[in-house]
Amino acid sequence: MLRKIHLFLFLIVGNGLFAQQFSLEELRKQSVKDPEATVQQINVILSEESELLSSQVHELKLVMAFAYKNAYNYDQAFDVLNEIINAENASIDPIIQLKAYKLYGIIYGEIGDYEKAFSYYYKSLEIIEQSGLDDKQQLVEIYNNLGTAYLNIEEVGKARETFQQSLNLLIEQRDTARISIAYNNMGSLERKDGNYELANAYFRKSLYYGKDHMLVRIRAHRNLGYSYELMGLSDSAQFYYSLSYDFAERDSSLYDMSVIKNDMANLRYQQGRFAQALAIGMESLQLATGIDAKELVMSNHELCYKALKQLARFEEALKHYEQFNTIKVELLGLTKAKEFREIEARYALNKKQQRINHLEEVNRLNESKMVGFYWIGGLSVVLAIVVFWLMVLYIKKLRIKKRLAAQENLVLSKEIQVLGEANEIVVNENAGLIEQIDHKQRELASIALHQTHNRVYLDELKTKLKKITIDSVQTRSEIQEVAQTLQKLRVFEKDWETFKIHFETVHPTFFTKVQEICHGQLTPNELRHCAYVKLKLTLKETASFLNVGEKAVKMARYRLKKKLKIDATTSLSNYIAEID
Repeated sequence: MLRKIHLFLFLIVGNGLFAQQFSLEELRKQSVKDPEATVQQINVILSEESELLSSQVHELKLVMAFAYKNAYNYDQAFDVLNEIINAENASIDPIIQLKAYKLYGIIYGEIGDYEKAFSYYYKSLEIIEQSGLDDKQQLVEIYNNLGTAYLNIEEVGKARETFQQSLNLLIEQRDTARISIAYNNMGSLERKDGNYELANAYFRKSLYYGKDHMLVRIRAHRNLGYSYELMGLSDSAQFYYSLSYDFAERDSSLYDMSVIKNDMANLRYQQGRFAQALAIGMESLQLATGIDAKELVMSNHELCYKALKQLARFEEALKHYEQFNTIKVELLGLTKAKEFREIEARYALNKKQQRINHLEEVNRLNESKMVGFYWIGGLSVVLAIVVFWLMVLYIKKLRIKKRLAAQENLVLSKEIQVLGEANEIVVNENAGLIEQIDHKQRELASIALHQTHNRVYLDELKTKLKKITIDSVQTRSEIQEVAQTLQKLRVFEKDWETFKIHFETVHPTFFTKVQEICHGQLTPNELRHCAYVKLKLTLKETASFLNVGEKAVKMARYRLKKKLKIDATTSLSNYIAEID
């Protein structure tokens, strides 16, 4: 179930008029509602307005990149930003460079690459510091975006610090629109930390300051709905979700409409209204597929799978589960180790090439020195004999050095060839390792699915046994049917042992180390919870696999945290991730 914290990312791509025919602010607003039309219009302006300054061209391209982002066309957005950064990089306006880096950070944040997002946000702060820009508005945006990224990776302390810096600057400026956004973000942070009353107070402050802004209304009402859902107040949650969806529909925000539908479907599921949850989830899935929001599509497939399973429509449920698992594997692409090794290999090759270039430069200098000494010998008549012998000796030394340099060049060339071959081997090994990891992850997911099927067969067996009363005549076919069901059950009796074997193949010492920490006091069920946390399964995924409620999973993890003697400031998932 999708439960991402919806925060606001600040981005100002320009303002003012460059010509009578267009306004950057109007184009920016249009890029949100109709990004494709905005890109076409900017291309027309760039082709027809030949007298535009370079800064004006860059501002227009920033709006174009922003429009591509809004259309989820991230590759073309990166291409446009690269054009801005690489064009006349030495003389580029610092404010243009700052805005480009900031947009890089926003896009990388949207696609979940927070390491690169942080890198570009901090580059933006460096530009402000180095260029001496006194632009509080840009500082507000960068601090807010940093807070959003920190919150999405559950760094609550850093998120609170950067959000507060943003809010303080906004209060100084008395910018009500952005104050409302800052309060919304502070509310999301406090809710994530479990402070629901304080969070709702912040959301209401956001509505107060942003009552004239549609996006604030959409997000603040949705956040209020989610808070009330977490507090167990379903009616209040439904009320605020409905308000949020009405505002999103008025604003034609397809992404927000899909997210809110997903929230409403999950609320119905929690209430046990599975048919309604399925219908609303299918609507959300259709919207998410239309805008190619993969994470949202994955969440809706998971929701539909669970609802269909509860409705005993197992074939349809399995199709949604396969779609969910395929997208999840795609989003979890394991390429970082491969990229790191390739970078190391390229670095080694570059260092060798630099040494070759240095030796070639030494050879050129030596040759020029030889020519100089020949001229000196010709002009030094009086000292001809002495100079002659000195030149002969020096030339011999130079020739020896040249031969040695040539031999070293040959050795270095061979080393480069060997490094290239080694690089190919590393790339092939990485591909094989990624295949093995992917295979193991699929096996683990398959085992978890078999466990779910095991429970289904148990329910099926119970239903059939209830139908056979004492007075009824037990026919041979009924008895065979029950026996067949029991046979299916026996197939899955050793699922956990099979799962454990595959898990220990990937993490061979994990269970031993966990038991050592707890002095062997962990039960088999607690070890199973440890394994699911290690696999980074969410509360809802774990609850589905164990056929229990989310509260039961929370309580089990709480007891596990006490046994592991983890303090309150440390996350269980982060602690277990360090155990290998």
